[in-house]
Amino acid sequence: MTWFYSKNAQQVGPISEEDFSKKCASGEILTSDLVWKEGMPDWLPLSQVTGLSLAQKISSPIDLTKPPESNVGSVMMVQPPPVDVRFIPQRFPNYQWQSIVALVLGCIQMLTICIPLGLIFSIIAMVYSNKVEPYFIQQNYLAAQDASKNAKIFMILSLSMSGMVILGFIALMVVAIATSK
Repeated sequence: MTWFYSKNAQQVGPISEEDFSKKCASGEILTSDLVWKEGMPDWLPLSQVTGLSLAQKISSPIDLTKPPESNVGSVMMVQPPPVDVRFIPQRFPNYQWQSIVALVLGCIQMLTICIPLGLIFSIIAMVYSNKVEPYFIQQNYLAAQDASKNAKIFMILSLSMSGMVILGFIALMVVAIATSK
């Protein structure tokens, strides 16, 4: 005679009567687990199966019906909620195209007035932006989030440095042209 049982919403079996007895005795199959064998009309909790000779052998790993003998050293543990395997974390922005714009502005700044600050920050932003996707693929979500945050910070620094310097340079050129006439 073969048995089937349900554990964590997964059907297991067929298993032999001997293996079924061993699993019940070890507590692998609990009295609350659903079981079925040929001849039974439907799946039933193990505790409701009649005429089962091994009912005396069933041992639950934790008997929740009786209180603990002593509270000394015992800690109440709460079972965590089941993990949703369909959970897909959000993607983190990599700020790559923004870093490229900052890189171009940094190059313009470097070529016009030889101050490499915007260029340096944009290169750092590019390095961080290229780390976001590989970390996400490796399921290292904290590192991906951190790389995204750093790419954003250095991209903003680069754009602000380059923008201020280039606008200042243009303003000086306009003032110089206006005063030379």
